[in-house]
Amino acid sequence: MNFTGITRKPAFWIFQVLVFLICSGLALHLYPQAFPVVDLQIKMDRTAALKAAGELLKQNQWAPKEFKQAARFELDEEAQTFIELTGGGSAAFAKVIKEGLYYPYTWKVRNYSEGNMNETIVRFTPKGDLYAFGEKLSENDPGAALKSPEAQTIAEEGARKFGVKLSEYQLVEKSQEIKPSRRIDHSFVYERPNVKLGEGRYRLVLVVAGDHLVRLSHFIKIPDAFLRHYAEMRSSNDTISVVSSAAIAILYFFGGCILGLFFLAKNRWVLWKMPLICAVVVGAFQFLEQLNHLPLIWMDYDTALSSAGFLARHLSSSVAMFVFEVIMLTVSFAAAESLSRRAFPHHPQFWKIWSVRNASSYNILGRTLGGYLGLGFFFLYVVVIYLFGTRCLGWWSPSDTLFHPDVLATYCPWFTSISNSLHAGFWEESLFRAVPLAAAALLGNRFGSRKKWITLGFV
Repeated sequence: MNFTGITRKPAFWIFQVLVFLICSGLALHLYPQAFPVVDLQIKMDRTAALKAAGELLKQNQWAPKEFKQAARFELDEEAQTFIELTGGGSAAFAKVIKEGLYYPYTWKVRNYSEGNMNETIVRFTPKGDLYAFGEKLSENDPGAALKSPEAQTIAEEGARKFGVKLSEYQLVEKSQEIKPSRRIDHSFVYERPNVKLGEGRYRLVLVVAGDHLVRLSHFIKIPDAFLRHYAEMRSSNDTISVVSSAAIAILYFFGGCILGLFFLAKNRWVLWKMPLICAVVVGAFQFLEQLNHLPLIWMDYDTALSSAGFLARHLSSSVAMFVFEVIMLTVSFAAAESLSRRAFPHHPQFWKIWSVRNASSYNILGRTLGGYLGLGFFFLYVVVIYLFGTRCLGWWSPSDTLFHPDVLATYCPWFTSISNSLHAGFWEESLFRAVPLAAAALLGNRFGSRKKWITLGFV
């Protein structure tokens, strides 16, 4: 069959466009069934969360007096896992969010100061209402030594002040701890008696340090039996991940790239210049992506360390990662291109595709358009795989939002998509497609049955 001749006929391209449109339409229609989407109304942005938290610190005289801020939009993944695996699935998770009995998605604002262990965490609902706060105090800070009833009165009055309807709760636990400064901290745990989430319980914790309410937070009490069972499940997944990572390193990188380059280099088949240039460009995008996320790293900053030292360590690790990426990408790109050029000598040479002469040819135009038109089929393929897994095999696909507000905390929100796409588009195609298929073709040339080896490479 003269495949080149077929691609020159208008009917072929009309058919490709129709397949693209049909597959894309089916994929979009089936997507919500394969990947549950959370209907989340986010009315507060990061700037508003920082401003509101700062005002609350000043109004309530929470520590520290002079502070810096960092913010993150967080999901309580443990609660989501429990609800979706044992509490009714993604529909139950969506119902929890809609009813507002518990907010798994919150804005978390950290108010901190260098060299000061005292800090305050404030949480807001996606709509912008105060949901929780926690003031961290030193064990040596002075404070009152109240009896439990007095502390409970302060806790409940403070909770009502912040809009908590304590009439919907009942006290289930209480404890106290004497600090080295002789201050007594009291903890009170409340539970909604009439609302349950399977074996889970909606709870509220209030903490009084001395004679001040320093913590108010909501959580879902998850049974220990579920946590142990899920840990066992995760252990199996982690084992599979380790084995697959080892297989990638041994089969693809060392077996395909290193060994392939070793044999090709002896016959001077390897080109290094363009792989190195492309690796530096792709690695530089990854490095810039690390810099782009600098506003988020302060959520994990240890205030006992200097901020300059913390930033320097982050930057040094980013530079080390950049060097590692360049080495890994250079080897992958060189192996992919050199093996492909050796295995498929009649195909267009990769590093020459976008020269002025070749880029303007119908061959390259057809291959480029063909790649984009194939997107619809592969999109549908992924959706069907997940749909089959969740419906027929009992797989779990967690609910998710289509947009994560944390991206707005970066300097350039658009940069993340470009950086990740560039890295995946270059590296994954090189290491997981070009290397094994070209290696299979060369092995077929050596031992016979080239088509069978290539088919095995696809599998």
